[in-house]
Amino acid sequence: IVDDNEEVRKLILLILRSEGYELLEAFDGQSAIQQIQRHRPDLILLDVMMPGYPNGMELLRIVKKNKLMSTRIVMVSAKGQYDDVLAAAKLHCDAYIVKPFTRQHMLDTIKNVLESD
Repeated sequence: IVDDNEEVRKLILLILRSEGYELLEAFDGQSAIQQIQRHRPDLILLDVMMPGYPNGMELLRIVKKNKLMSTRIVMVSAKGQYDDVLAAAKLHCDAYIVKPFTRQHMLDTIKNVLESD
């Protein structure tokens, strides 16, 4: 879970831990890169708007370009306009969840992404 907002991270952690997922969290792009390289997660939940470098879209681009960090990415953002979703899709984002989200929508999206080829 990569999000600069601690409350959002805690909410997602609560939802996913209750379903038995093993989780790591990062508060910015740099700490996320370290976690990704060290742990090779199956899935990254990534906020679009984060301070510093890399922000969410930049991190999406980095991860998708780097074969060693190959993983599925679900963008989680308050930016839900068509252009925002399209920009993420062009960078090969696997799914896009708009904040605020429901618990069930989060779980269904993650399940679908993890089960997809």
